[in-house]
Amino acid sequence: WKYRLGYDDALDVVGVHLVGGILGTVLIGFLADPAAPSGAAGLFYGGGVDVLWRQCVAVAAVVGYCFIVTLVIAAALKKFMGIRADQDSEYDGLDVSVHGETAYVLDAVGLTGASKHGTDAVLGAEAITTRAADPAKA
Repeated sequence: WKYRLGYDDALDVVGVHLVGGILGTVLIGFLADPAAPSGAAGLFYGGGVDVLWRQCVAVAAVVGYCFIVTLVIAAALKKFMGIRADQDSEYDGLDVSVHGETAYVLDAVGLTGASKHGTDAVLGAEAITTRAADPAKA
């Protein structure tokens, strides 16, 4: 879905936490067992839509609250320090452009070298940046 909708979610947080949380919360409205300590009965246990309605309202409230708080935090970060790297830094790779090192050297075949301290000790940041920009010059 993230590819169809075009949102950036490298850690699949939306799929795991948002979707899982919403499904789990709404399903309580269907599957709540009256034998549980709360005594509430879900739709499948003859409880009607009362519990389901309350769970849906709770989901809407939590999603709305999280959206607003996240929007405020993102706006503050964007204003004071920025929330995005520049395009050249992204193209070169943030390991090289921000940290000045990289852990792996990849080529068309795959992994060609790795160092537990980064490859910059061997190649230097300039060589890695040149190689990333134009592999023929490396």
